[in-house]
Amino acid sequence: MTNALEQKVKELQGDGVSRRAEDETSDTGGNQELQELVASLKTQLQAEKNRAKKLKKKGEDLRSQLQIVNDNLTKLEAEKLAQEQKTEAEREARQRKEDSDETKKVEELQQLVELFKTKLQAEKNKTKTLESEREEIRSFLQKIAKRANQSEAEKVVLEQTVRELQEEIMSRAKTETIYLSKIQKDLNIFESQNILLQEKELTADDLMTQLEEVKHQLLDKSSKEMKLTEEVTRENESLKQTVRELQEEIMSRAKTETIYLTKIQEGHDVVASQNILLQEKELMADDLMTQLEEVKHQLLDKSSKEMKLTEEYTGHQGLPWS
Repeated sequence: MTNALEQKVKELQGDGVSRRAEDETSDTGGNQELQELVASLKTQLQAEKNRAKKLKKKGEDLRSQLQIVNDNLTKLEAEKLAQEQKTEAEREARQRKEDSDETKKVEELQQLVELFKTKLQAEKNKTKTLESEREEIRSFLQKIAKRANQSEAEKVVLEQTVRELQEEIMSRAKTETIYLSKIQKDLNIFESQNILLQEKELTADDLMTQLEEVKHQLLDKSSKEMKLTEEVTRENESLKQTVRELQEEIMSRAKTETIYLTKIQEGHDVVASQNILLQEKELMADDLMTQLEEVKHQLLDKSSKEMKLTEEYTGHQGLPWS
């Protein structure tokens, strides 16, 4: 707009010059109007220039403010982008941490499961081992009980044989009262029997001692049940030996019976003493029988205690699988 005014002023000035050239004869009133018009136009031009400067300055201020606003917007956008990036990074970090925590939890659970499986398998193996040991112990105890029963039955048979042989000896001894020539032989036999009885007494004492020892050993350790069976076996062997000796004695006496018949008359004077000796022999035989009965009762008591200890041992050993 200022340029247009300047252009208009120039045109008017040109018109004024041209008019002055054409109308040098025009009056003073026309020049005055022209000057006033020019002055007015200059004033307007200056006002427009001032206004243009103000508008320019205002535009520059607006541009400066707009630049500030743009800078602030750029800064805000940068901060927003940085905050979004930070938020995204934090979210990703939290997600990674959560994923890592979940992975750790899964791994810990897997480890616990594996540990539980291992413990469960160990318990299964332990149970199988205990079952196997229990079966072995049961089998062992059954064998011991069977051997004990067999030994007990064998002992009863041997004791019955001993009693029968003793009865046979006593029966034969009663018939020897008519054998007069038997005195010296009987004395020797009586001495031998006395020695045998003493040996039996020692054997019975030894058996009692052994039985007491076995009883204490059973209380200390159940594995020594085998020793009790061996003790019974040795006792049976001793009884067998006694049977053999008595059988040999019977055979020896049977051989001498024919000799006794020829010497009947020689023994009339010693019949009374022979009867006394025979009575002593009967007493000794009765004593032997009593001792054998005592041994039998001791063995029965031992067997009962052995069975009781076996049951207690089985009860104690059976606790893990009962």
